Amino acid sequence: MNIKQIIVITGLRRVGKTTTIKFLIDKVENKNKVYLDLERIEYRNIFSGENYGDIIKSLEIEGVDFNQKAFIALDEIQLVPIFY
Repeated sequence: MNIKQIIVITGLRRVGKTTTIKFLIDKVENKNKVYLDLERIEYRNIFSGENYGDIIKSLEIEGVDFNQKAFIALDEIQLVPIFY
């Protein structure tokens, strides 16, 4: 069964969201995981591509294997502009 899930952690500033994300991703036993802090421009640029193929390629460079279950933790996602 191929189930895609998204978990969102929200809250006020300085309550421990980043600490929680890092703790949770460390507890994932699967090695196919990555934590990206989108305050870093090089990680933010991953999501500025014009199509999903570019994003997938960039995430693969970061070590994500999309042929198996992957865990991607994105911190500070609000810094990525929304494109329609």
